[in-house]
Amino acid sequence: MTGAHADRPATKAGWRAHMKGVLASTSAEQRDAWSAALCDQLLDSGLVGEAMVVLGYGAFRGEPDVSRVGDVVTRRGGRLCMPVIDWGSGTMHAGEVHTLHLGAKGGPVEGRYGTPIAPEGAEVIPAWDIGVVLVPGMAFDVRGGRLGRGAGFYDRYLRGFAGLTIGVCFDVQVIDRVPMEEGDVRLDAVATESGVCMVRG
Repeated sequence: MTGAHADRPATKAGWRAHMKGVLASTSAEQRDAWSAALCDQLLDSGLVGEAMVVLGYGAFRGEPDVSRVGDVVTRRGGRLCMPVIDWGSGTMHAGEVHTLHLGAKGGPVEGRYGTPIAPEGAEVIPAWDIGVVLVPGMAFDVRGGRLGRGAGFYDRYLRGFAGLTIGVCFDVQVIDRVPMEEGDVRLDAVATESGVCMVRG
């Protein structure tokens, strides 16, 4: 599952810059194929299938597209939500959506910087009702370490979260060890197009 990286940055900023280049060097067709395989891995794992409420996300700047997982959740009668960002307070909460497809009815809209978010007026779902969170990021390791984009929204949201947290990425985003600091939250599992690695539980 670990991606090959000839350059090994020592800092978070270095890894973010490196991963932006890695994702930019892959074609949209390649990312679509990897995303399809990743969704298969998530659905075959059984980790998402029984959760009544799943917090997903809209793919942004080369992130894996997990909208098909969201489609399965809603088809079986589960509830689907995605982040709503409060930039003023630096917090995030979960707003209910009917799909993770950007621009679709009942789906995400573009927020600040083009980030897909739940539409205005979406019902807020409290964290204690959510069973699974699919967490995007820039880099991950098999110990559950995650490197986000630097704003810290997911780390603050997941602190004390009792449900299952699954990091979602491509194999090329998995590194030996993510630089972790106090306040960074480790995840329970990491999913890529080649498999799902359980870290805890």
